[in-house]
Amino acid sequence: MSKAKKIQLKVSPQTIKILKVVFTFVILLFALDAAIQFYVKQTVVAESPQGYVVKKSDIVNRFLRTKLPTTPQVLIEYEISKQIISREAKKQGINVTKAEIEQEIEQLKKSYGGEQVFLRTIQAQGLTLEDLKQLIKMKLTLEKIVEKDYKEPTQKDLEEFFNQNLKDSPEFKGKKFKDVVNKVKETYKKVKINELEKAWLDSKMSEVSSSLHNYLEEPYKYWPGKGLARLPVIREIVQAIEKKTKEHKKQTQSQTQKPKPTPTEKKPAKTTPTQKTENKKK
Repeated sequence: MSKAKKIQLKVSPQTIKILKVVFTFVILLFALDAAIQFYVKQTVVAESPQGYVVKKSDIVNRFLRTKLPTTPQVLIEYEISKQIISREAKKQGINVTKAEIEQEIEQLKKSYGGEQVFLRTIQAQGLTLEDLKQLIKMKLTLEKIVEKDYKEPTQKDLEEFFNQNLKDSPEFKGKKFKDVVNKVKETYKKVKINELEKAWLDSKMSEVSSSLHNYLEEPYKYWPGKGLARLPVIREIVQAIEKKTKEHKKQTQSQTQKPKPTPTEKKPAKTTPTQKTENKKK
């Protein structure tokens, strides 16, 4: 039997160095990916299997800016509803133009009696003009989504709507249906579109809410073993809530606490000559 030849692999020191560099690079890539995933998880407040994600910055920034009564839960639902509408609009190829948004802005300015009053009103609610434009875009997009389900009313539908809802209102009081039929039709469409919008959005939100992972409510439930990483997120939002609550309480107290008038000393009533005579008799 012939002896098996021993095969020896000769690897140069240069090759070993290259392999070490490549191996180290791969390890760093995995570590970097893990760190990014951890950071993303830490900044997420709520998410759903459908791919809707709400970040901490979405909640804290808007919560601190708004001057209207609200809660983080309401803001989470608002952020998710924005994403639902945006996704459906992309699916249907719906687009809202800048001109359409500006037209709505101009109508609002007229309804408030001018630009200055309009701007003061939105600022009092903690909104910027850009915030309002986003809200209008969201509203117009939702309107276009449900508009295909709107059914044109018959003359009978409009007359019934007028008698049941508009006849005694300040705008229509004392007017006959035949004289305001076009205005009634316009109002009817607005009301019905609003009903369609609410029904559509409620249905979509119901689907998401049933499987929504809300880390504010239960930080340990959806991320077993890593719940502690959620605590900085929750603590920051709680601090924002406390700050907002104190500001609101202080503002309320300053409005309700009016300076009490200083009590005036009562001077003794002067006795008339008749009263003095009567007192002497007693």
